[in-house]
Amino acid sequence: MPQIYRKEKQKSSLKHNGLKVGALFSPLAKGSLTVETALVLPWFLFAMVTVLFLFRGLQIQYIVGEALDGAVAETALEKEITPEEAENQIKYLFYKKIEESQCSTAMINLGMAGFSWSDSLVDERYLDMKVDYQIKLPGWLLQDSMWKVSKSSRCRRWKGIPGNGENGNSAEWVYITPDGSVYHKSRECTHLKLSIHAVSMEEAEKYRACEHCMKKTKKTAMVYITEEGECYHIKLNCSGLKRTIYMMRFDQVKGRSPCSRCGGK
Repeated sequence: MPQIYRKEKQKSSLKHNGLKVGALFSPLAKGSLTVETALVLPWFLFAMVTVLFLFRGLQIQYIVGEALDGAVAETALEKEITPEEAENQIKYLFYKKIEESQCSTAMINLGMAGFSWSDSLVDERYLDMKVDYQIKLPGWLLQDSMWKVSKSSRCRRWKGIPGNGENGNSAEWVYITPDGSVYHKSRECTHLKLSIHAVSMEEAEKYRACEHCMKKTKKTAMVYITEEGECYHIKLNCSGLKRTIYMMRFDQVKGRSPCSRCGGK
């Protein structure tokens, strides 16, 4: 009768070169994820704070630019003041507009006293105003460094029209935009003076992406919108957030209807 040999099953072992059984399948050591988080989190927070700081710096530049342009445009209509008086009036209107905008000057070096007008020039024909200032960079970004910013605005002074004119509207000045279809009687019209707000991407769902600043650009957590606009913007200096405004005589306005807000009857 043939004999049947039973082969004993050899137990496989992962013990090799000093490795213990099951070492290849052992979970990560406790606390390893905590260590990795502790290393990455500070860099993530640093990047987020830096981005927010840059957004705030661009917002200050926009507010300062709007204040300067508005002050120069309003003063240009004053025809019976000397160049010195015109320059003082521009500065007065500029600071007034900065206060009205509730712009935080804490980031500006020396605050309100940090605006320099040394390169400005005002004469009988033109108003050339330039304001220089510095935005303080936080110490964790660059130690004792400043972000130097300059803004210029130039406008020709209005000298008036000789004589009274036959048309009563000939001496009346209005405001228009290159692509607009209406004229405005007030430069402070909300259609000309945009109100910009920084919101989260979720809050801007009902807006469409700007075709200028969103090209080949990934979405971010924070975007900019206007009360009257239909798009959201990723850049504060986007052309879609700016208005090119021309001042012209009423009798030269052709094919434009009055603004529903400031044109009136």
